Amino acid sequence: MDVIAIIILLMIPVAMAVVVFAVLYGARKASNLVTIWHNQKQFRDGPIGQWCTEYGGGEDMAHGVCVEFRPDGVGELERWDLGEESKLSFKWRSVEPMKVEIITEDALTPQVVQLNFQVVEGPYGANQVVMTEKDAASDPSKRCWLLAEPLVLKRTFDRAV
Repeated sequence: MDVIAIIILLMIPVAMAVVVFAVLYGARKASNLVTIWHNQKQFRDGPIGQWCTEYGGGEDMAHGVCVEFRPDGVGELERWDLGEESKLSFKWRSVEPMKVEIITEDALTPQVVQLNFQVVEGPYGANQVVMTEKDAASDPSKRCWLLAEPLVLKRTFDRAV
């Protein structure tokens, strides 16, 4: 009987640790769901902010993309690749919740893009908001050139114009 009592006493801290882990993991998932809901609401009328690629490992210095969507409907795309840089200005407007129309000077017709926002774990375990084109992974040929890759929110702008 003493051996069984000792085994049970040794198992109690392990069981408690498992319960604590499950609660914390569930709380983190719930927190992520709240964050996703908040971001879907925040960016419902447009992805106002600066969004950039994030490759990590030093690759961001060699090549990448940053896109700014300003509250006044003006935006700028900046690309860099091994020392070469290019910038392109565009206009944008919200046409539906989570859907924007992008207009460039050289485009004959505006491009409408359905957006999706996710919370992902970034470097060092911090949550990041990532913008992608909805369903672009299933059909890359329909992907907007502006949002060819997932973009991470780097900063937001005041919505007041």
